[in-house]
Amino acid sequence: MKKRIVLSAVIGFLAIASGITIFTLWKHHQQELTTIAISRDGSLSRAGRQLDAEQLAASLKELAAKGQVVTIRADIKTDHSRIVEILNACRAADVTEIKLATATTR
Repeated sequence: MKKRIVLSAVIGFLAIASGITIFTLWKHHQQELTTIAISRDGSLSRAGRQLDAEQLAASLKELAAKGQVVTIRADIKTDHSRIVEILNACRAADVTEIKLATATTR
């Protein structure tokens, strides 16, 4: 616990010294945790971990219980029907606020 506090203080100092606000860092971290990414082939991930349908449902229920906004970030080439499936899963999990984003590939 003591190491975590010291590490947080050091990160906070470095963030302030470099002109980055801690809120921005925390907000970005929170967005990663609440983003469901859909790759071009339709596979799903959250916070860098692959998800199957059962894990997706559990993740969405967890986020809904916390009242968090879920962001669905899909590759620009993702099939539309896959996005609709995820939206339906959000509705089934009682997610009340959803953001949509696209991830472009070159």
